[in-house]
Amino acid sequence: MHRVTLGGKGMRDFPEDHEGGYVKLNFPQPDSERPITRTYSVYFQRENEIDIDFVLHGDGGPASRWAVDCRDGETIMVGGPGPKTLVDYQAD
Repeated sequence: MHRVTLGGKGMRDFPEDHEGGYVKLNFPQPDSERPITRTYSVYFQRENEIDIDFVLHGDGGPASRWAVDCRDGETIMVGGPGPKTLVDYQAD
């Protein structure tokens, strides 16, 4: 696992209280104008920041590669957030 924090000016309008919700991340592809989109859960949220956990696959998929290679100041398109799913802890 590899945790990446997304923040900066682009996150100012991200709504509060979306831990457990999801976002769509658009990963640029060097040989294509179309990005590859993947869905990720928001692991943790602070003011103007969210944390996303990436599973690092051995084959080095596009999201895994981006997560390992990204550096402070890089940008990525974030869609969402989608609704969070509440867990019923009283359920059997």
